[in-house]
Amino acid sequence: MRDIGKEYKLKITLVLIFALLSTTLIYAASSKEMSLRVPMMHASAKAAPKSLVLYGQGMKIYREGIVVYIGKAVRPGVEGEFSVKFFEIYDAQLDPSAQGKIEEAVETKNGKIILLSREEMILGKTIGGAICIAEDNAPAIIEGFERLTAGEREKIKSRLRENASYGNWRGKVENVEEVRVSAASLIRIKIKDRYLLMRYKKANEDGSWRYIPLGGALQYDEKGRKILENIGAKDFEGASDELLGDLRFRLPVANLGQFENWFNERQGRETDPVRELKEEIIKELGLFTQEEFDLLIKIPTNEIERKTGVSL
Repeated sequence: MRDIGKEYKLKITLVLIFALLSTTLIYAASSKEMSLRVPMMHASAKAAPKSLVLYGQGMKIYREGIVVYIGKAVRPGVEGEFSVKFFEIYDAQLDPSAQGKIEEAVETKNGKIILLSREEMILGKTIGGAICIAEDNAPAIIEGFERLTAGEREKIKSRLRENASYGNWRGKVENVEEVRVSAASLIRIKIKDRYLLMRYKKANEDGSWRYIPLGGALQYDEKGRKILENIGAKDFEGASDELLGDLRFRLPVANLGQFENWFNERQGRETDPVRELKEEIIKELGLFTQEEFDLLIKIPTNEIERKTGVSL
């Protein structure tokens, strides 16, 4: 007669062993998958993620991230002051008809706007006998300094002013008690392999022209102003009918981290570049009429219907 008890115990033992092996294999597979994912997550953390800010009829604007510049200010009135600049970078993608209009305008605006390749931005280009060079921050900012090649970074570093740099401001402001803080939105408009830049207001002493990305100072609202004053901001510059003024002021170095945290929260200030883009592209450059620009940023009817359920 068979020992039923022993046979039952053997079966239970086999089931438990099988379950244990299954769990071990699943855990090993999961661990392997996790180990493969870690480098991918790390790599994606280095690249600034894009987020859609505006979805218009003929234009899409994405926010890419922040580039920080540290150096001495050169603007009249604040020249020589230690400055930390925060650039919020946007990528504007235009439809083919808008791109064609810009290309036509480049030919007729007598150098007020220009399309330069990445190499031309860094090395310069001669047009009509005049040397056209991009402002130092143009390629470093609109493409991201860390995303440039080692050779491109060295070329830009050689043109930077003494003690100026891109990147983390920490460790570079310990010797001063107060810094000049400014924040701006800069817009990358790329047509094929060339970037749209606008001419600086006046020529250099040697007759060459500097070209800069489109964009300008970001502005704060009433709530933002109160927060900034609470962390010691003072000597604000600029004014606006819609918002209170530009993000340009003096700030104790000890509170620079608090400003950076507030800036990254994107509350109490402008969070898109449309106002500046509109001012430059319509008023200063005359690339589009008011009606044409409004059409560019107008939300497509089918998109409104999809989001609201209302047919227009």
